[in-house]
Amino acid sequence: GLLTEHLPATTTRYVGLDLSSEFVGVATRRYAPRPNVSFRVADLTKDDLGEQADVVTLLNTLNLPGLRAVDLLRKATRALLPGGRIVVSGPTSIQSWNEIEGKILRQLDEDGKLKGNESKFEAMAEASRRLLVKEGYYCSLEGMVALLKHLGFRRILEASNDLYHGASYFVVAER
Repeated sequence: GLLTEHLPATTTRYVGLDLSSEFVGVATRRYAPRPNVSFRVADLTKDDLGEQADVVTLLNTLNLPGLRAVDLLRKATRALLPGGRIVVSGPTSIQSWNEIEGKILRQLDEDGKLKGNESKFEAMAEASRRLLVKEGYYCSLEGMVALLKHLGFRRILEASNDLYHGASYFVVAER
């Protein structure tokens, strides 16, 4: 749901998918005033993504326990319309992600956003620690770019590891 607040007003339709019914409920209530936005529970390891889309985003998803990252990327690719785009981000390793927790905390404090939100940050950090397991799929920026090209993406529109203090990759590719 965090991406939703950054969608342009001209977005025709946005459907957010998540495994957590709790998260879907929170996002649905938060964005209820936007008639073109909806959320539904889906298990991407089993469910089809539904109709085709112009953009598919997989943000901090491929590293989750039990997911077969390459299979999910293939499924996302099939869900794209010709010329569609995929937006993918994720941690490069467990160690790199764990190392940035303190950096994020300091940045929030410097920006004046930590005071009064300490418990929220700790809850998010704890959730991240549970999701970052050694069996997860971790990839370098270069590795993700190579994988997307292998899957048939013609153009890499953006490739960066500047997010999260260099501990993750962010790639936008066009089919």
